[in-house]
Amino acid sequence: MAMERGLPTKALWDRLPEIVRFRSTGMTETYSFAGAEGTTELEGQLFRQRARPSKAVYLFMHPTATVQLLPMPEALADAGLHVLCASSRYPRNDSALIMEKVAYDMGQWVRHARESLGYEKVILVGWSGGGSLSLFYAAQSEHPTITHTPAGDLYDLTAARLQRVDGIVLIAATSAGRKC
Repeated sequence: MAMERGLPTKALWDRLPEIVRFRSTGMTETYSFAGAEGTTELEGQLFRQRARPSKAVYLFMHPTATVQLLPMPEALADAGLHVLCASSRYPRNDSALIMEKVAYDMGQWVRHARESLGYEKVILVGWSGGGSLSLFYAAQSEHPTITHTPAGDLYDLTAARLQRVDGIVLIAATSAGRKC
């Protein structure tokens, strides 16, 4: 990082992350960060250089980790790309994680990126467990088949209207071992 008198350069200040928050509706939650009236509060960070508009955003998401501290989102933003680091309803807590709900959260982020943030293209970036999440989401967005969790609880992704994505990048991805 270039520094002048110990302070970051103007280019760095032009791409400081913006906090992005919204309420996800449609699927209630008991064990995560649930908000009022059964909604789920989702939070993320958008990295972009304001002077470089883009029609595409690179969406990083992991089932439980917060990925904004990884070096790759900042590096991509430094290169002029727009990067959205999104959290699921289970940040830093996998004790009650249900992957179908995380896929639904990812779908809410894809929809939010397009409809609220104005991006035309959304490219998923799967790091570690985000790799299996990204592939699981993409499969369900193209051909939804999941109606129940592995425990047998009703969770119908076929009715979730998940939007298709425009691409997937995998970085040190792991497999969840689940057949999509």
